[in-house]
Amino acid sequence: MTILVQGGVVLWAIVVLSVLALAIVIEKVWLLALCRTDDVFLKKIAQNLNPKDRIEWVGKWQGSKRLDHQLAVIALQNYGLPRNNIRDCLIIKLQDSANQLTSKISTLSIIITMAPMLGLLGTVLGLVDVFSVLSMDGGMDQAKLLSMGISKALITTGGGLILAIPLILIQHLLERVINQRLDQWDTIPSDLTATLTNQ
Repeated sequence: MTILVQGGVVLWAIVVLSVLALAIVIEKVWLLALCRTDDVFLKKIAQNLNPKDRIEWVGKWQGSKRLDHQLAVIALQNYGLPRNNIRDCLIIKLQDSANQLTSKISTLSIIITMAPMLGLLGTVLGLVDVFSVLSMDGGMDQAKLLSMGISKALITTGGGLILAIPLILIQHLLERVINQRLDQWDTIPSDLTATLTNQ
């Protein structure tokens, strides 16, 4: 707690940014877990296309938050419609999921840029404190105030860098995984509609 007090308002701003960044990262990891697609689910649909089984699978998957289950429900509910209609419904769902995955990634970039800048601002404010102490007359108190100003400068700079450096790696990893996931989704509408309409 003393570090937060020494860092002042600037360090508190860095802490708020780190909490926001953590929330975004947790949300993205959670969405990536929900938005995974299993190739086996196409085979499950193909094997369960008689009317009784279709109703059972739709009932089973209806409330699921997993993307592959939601796609299966959409495909099975629209079974019998023209291929293009089924494919369009699947594309709409995939686009919605893609938007959820890619949203707020730019916010991470902003936080990555702002954190070192806030650290630099804290450094400047700390140095201002140091120079104001140097301009005063005094003995022991001057040395204490001088060290507090230097401490403030170093703590905020460190805080900004401690936030920004890992976030750069995390953002890169998230973007890579999201792009791989989006590439995997490219063929799902065609493959799924082909499976359904070939039965």
